[in-house]
Amino acid sequence: RHAAGDARATIVAGGRDEMIAGLRGLAEGNDETASRDRRLSGAGMAFVFGGQGPQWWGMARGLLAASPVFRGVIERCDREFARHGEWSLLAELGRDERESRLNETRVAQPALFAVQAGLAAVWESWGVVPARCVGHSVGEIAAALTAGALSFEDACTGAFHRGRTMDRASTHGA
Repeated sequence: RHAAGDARATIVAGGRDEMIAGLRGLAEGNDETASRDRRLSGAGMAFVFGGQGPQWWGMARGLLAASPVFRGVIERCDREFARHGEWSLLAELGRDERESRLNETRVAQPALFAVQAGLAAVWESWGVVPARCVGHSVGEIAAALTAGALSFEDACTGAFHRGRTMDRASTHGA
């Protein structure tokens, strides 16, 4: 919970012992055990946004409670989605397992978009800025938003209607 610094270190380890040795070396100032970088942005950092499938009824709850940046994006998505339909993203993310509709494409795809947009905003608030973005399925919309190719409003509209359209198509075996 401390502020992000302007320097990072990375340790690559094949197991516990190597990780401990790397951390000890880093603490002792041994640059041979860690890769140091003054900035994470640029330098080939990529954000990869996924499609439908990894959603689950309990997703995003910890970040909604702990991260004002994440919660702000989710609340903003909730307002945008309300312009197009009659369900609430915040309500869907708060449902218990029995009542969850995150297995329904019309809800899952916009929710996944929103969670990924929120995660990207959290990372960016920490100074982690991608040099490139790529996405699959509804993740393409989150990637386009993060890359600056779509406005927030257009991305939300696209995600909402993509989920609705794909839901209609999937119910007919398409």
